[in-house]
Amino acid sequence: GHHLVNHLLMQGEDVVGYDNFERGSVASEVTRKVDLLKDDLDFSGIDVVIHLASKVGGLPYYIEKASEVFVHNVTIDRRVFDAAVKARVKYILYASSSHVYDPKINTISHESLHVNPTLTYGMAKLFGERYLEHLCHDTSTKYGSLRLIGIYGEGQDIDLDKGSIIPVLTSRAVQYPETEYRLLTNGEETRTYCYITDALKAFDRTLTHLKYKGSLPHPINIGSEKVITIKRIADLINNISGKDILLKTSDVASIIERQECSCQSAKSILGWEPTTLFEEGLKNVYKDIQSRLCES
Repeated sequence: GHHLVNHLLMQGEDVVGYDNFERGSVASEVTRKVDLLKDDLDFSGIDVVIHLASKVGGLPYYIEKASEVFVHNVTIDRRVFDAAVKARVKYILYASSSHVYDPKINTISHESLHVNPTLTYGMAKLFGERYLEHLCHDTSTKYGSLRLIGIYGEGQDIDLDKGSIIPVLTSRAVQYPETEYRLLTNGEETRTYCYITDALKAFDRTLTHLKYKGSLPHPINIGSEKVITIKRIADLINNISGKDILLKTSDVASIIERQECSCQSAKSILGWEPTTLFEEGLKNVYKDIQSRLCES
């Protein structure tokens, strides 16, 4: 969210933020630059709604808090979309997720295939996509859903329960040897990751499409097609740290062994593809988390 706000402000846009500050702080540098409404969904006078709000976390969180994640996220999405359409917002951009796909399928070759979420987080995102489509039917509101895949960057949550793998591993590396450097799995599962600045450019392209061409024909994958194992990520973070870190793994395989999705629709429909090298983004994340932990 704070990356998006900065991005929009640099483009000269007037930004209004809606947040309950469950994550993040009202006193942050970014929030001081925008109008903020807490627990308020009055979109009167708003032209564009970019909906990012969601209960998020790592895989253990999604499993242990399955019902909470589903109920909260479905409720959030419905309230946001209802309020936006009621206010006759011109454009809605929804941040969906690759978790809508069947995790047992190795490679997703197109967005229309293998939509079968097992995590309630993915079920809620699929509900959000479908609800938005039906709600905006026969209205003047144009909409688009972007299925974000492994977006990472500075400022992410490093909480061991709710944080995603890159910031959590990075924080462990920064604090090593006081903190154990370990994976909950064998590390052989594969993922793809897309740096935040590339994702924001996809947002730009989507809003341009909505303005000049109308709603997206279908949800679009936004991510990278370069595959990497979690163990390899751990090794790269180790190298960046400059330390001699001992990585501990377990014999447990991840319930999501692979997460590889075609992003060709983004290229053909939006003219978008990522350009940031993974190692470059990873270095930025390491510097950010190192700085934050040193301050604390």
